Amino acid sequence: MRAVLAAASLSVLGACRTVGAPGVPVTIESLDGMPAHKRAAVIEAVKREATLHEIEMSAGGKTPRYFLRGYLSVRNDDGGSQLGFVWDIFDGEQRRARRITADVDAAATSPETWDGIGDEQIRQVSAKAMNEVAAFLAEAE
Repeated sequence: MRAVLAAASLSVLGACRTVGAPGVPVTIESLDGMPAHKRAAVIEAVKREATLHEIEMSAGGKTPRYFLRGYLSVRNDDGGSQLGFVWDIFDGEQRRARRITADVDAAATSPETWDGIGDEQIRQVSAKAMNEVAAFLAEAE
């Protein structure tokens, strides 16, 4: 019985684990789609999540192995708003290696699309996206 409970606990803990990708340098070539007043929050969330996922941002003359190009969009429909990210990961020869998408729901709709998007939605979609980037980088190693 204890063995079954221990295995179940490990399974639950494993499902919540964050994917990490240390030692694979990347750089963000572009990040578009958000209005100027949301740009700082988006960049901060992406950097924080990249750090949490052990994604090594290329700095100090280190040549990146992969280049990221990101785009955000907000969609409104009758049921609310959604914030979406698309990340294209390119290799050193500028061939797209993977496309990653992530979406999160926003609590409110607004005629001004981005007005319904808060820091929490930006954090959530950044976490989802960076988890997928880290998983790709871990596979690529």
